[in-house]
Amino acid sequence: MLLAAGLRFAGITFDSFWLDEAYQSLADATGQKLPDFINPANQPYLFTFDPPHPISEVLSNFRLVDPLCPPLYAVLLNYWMTFLGGSDLAIRSLSTVLSLASLCLLFWLTQTVFGNRTAIIVTLLQAVSPFDIYYAQEARSYTLTVFASLVSSGALFLTVQGNRSRLTTTALLTAYVLGTWALINSHYTGLFTVFFQFVWSSYMCFKRKALPLYCCLLLSWAGVLLLWLPWLDMFAQAASIRTESFYVARKPSWWWPVWAAAVRVPLNWIVFLSGKKVVAYVAPLYLTASAFLALAVTATFPSLRGRFSFLRTTGANVSFFWLWAIIPAGIVWLADVLEGHRVIEISRYLIATAPAIYILAGYGLSSILSSTWSRYLLIAHVALALANNAYAHAVPQREPWSTLAQKVESLVSPNDLILVSQYYNIACLDRYLTRPLRQVGVTPQLGANHLEKVLSNCHQFWLITAQEGEAIKEMLPKRFTLIQQEDFPHALHLRLYKER
Repeated sequence: MLLAAGLRFAGITFDSFWLDEAYQSLADATGQKLPDFINPANQPYLFTFDPPHPISEVLSNFRLVDPLCPPLYAVLLNYWMTFLGGSDLAIRSLSTVLSLASLCLLFWLTQTVFGNRTAIIVTLLQAVSPFDIYYAQEARSYTLTVFASLVSSGALFLTVQGNRSRLTTTALLTAYVLGTWALINSHYTGLFTVFFQFVWSSYMCFKRKALPLYCCLLLSWAGVLLLWLPWLDMFAQAASIRTESFYVARKPSWWWPVWAAAVRVPLNWIVFLSGKKVVAYVAPLYLTASAFLALAVTATFPSLRGRFSFLRTTGANVSFFWLWAIIPAGIVWLADVLEGHRVIEISRYLIATAPAIYILAGYGLSSILSSTWSRYLLIAHVALALANNAYAHAVPQREPWSTLAQKVESLVSPNDLILVSQYYNIACLDRYLTRPLRQVGVTPQLGANHLEKVLSNCHQFWLITAQEGEAIKEMLPKRFTLIQQEDFPHALHLRLYKER
């Protein structure tokens, strides 16, 4: 836990807040209505977020910025900022604390099911996981999703699998209701995990003819729905626009569904163990993660073991964790095939299944830990993961808005006009500026005529573009020519244009 805390707090403010943090998360959590960034202001200005507004305002303004996400993380962050303030460290530390809490739950669940040795290995794998650390240092809801998924799935598993006292069962079912409600309201992809829970628990109860227990589970699901009713309309709104959202579309082909099922799903599992971005010199991290998953397969299915008799006999409980990993991924895959999307290629949307992968990987490795080479494999994986984490805090992993802001303040005079594309990136820029500037948000969707109007009485201007905002360059009036350009990582640019 000390190692995990050190890795998650070290370098937590190295990267600047990026779009989803500086625009969506803060707008949602403060409950503040955003200004009109597109229409030029008469005076230079510096946009800053207000202190957190009352929760009633948070919920009433929640859908104005981020119509696809549930509100629970925004509500928690609102309270968190009320007590700790609005600095980068304070805001991101909520995700860090949730990640550390998940480690505690992961250890307890694994120890209960598989014993001490496996629990230590599993917790170590998540503690050093670059993927988990990345989201533990981001002001988004993903570590909340992991925590809620562990509470929900762990409580359900212990309820169904054990003959426990009435008091213990009641406590576990209460934790299940609250955890499941939190899971759904942290990210709507958590619904796929709830569907897996329904399938598994229904099968187990009918197999054992445990009708009283199943009735208790039905009451628990009714309780989740009852708690969800006040926010159910937000889910309906998100569901109605989901296929029109930012999900990446794919070109129709016969081979993509096969590739996505056979390659992309296991690759997501590898990413959970090795990270979103693995630098070239620690590329073997992919191999060690793959080896852990291969060991999990051989430890689960005795027919695959062959002559490797040192693999210990698998317990029936491990099937729960395989289904936890496979069923939600299968639902996402099916939705992608039917709707022509590639959500299955975005690992964070399956993050509610990440705990199952950590448990399976640790289970596979612990089954052969008596062999010397398996210990070297674990040591190598930890060393490579630590090296990759070190790289992530030496090279920016997100757009360096703080560095850009410093450059802007050194080059741009108070009377210069700055165009920011896309317009919502003003929230990212202004977070790190110290003085007001003449800023105008622009977007390619407004067209060339709008830009001509904005620049009608202008002889020179600066342009800031970030990723999808690059298209604005082709729409600038032809009377302007590029004079100076400053380039930053992750497609962030500062350009000076002057009239010919």
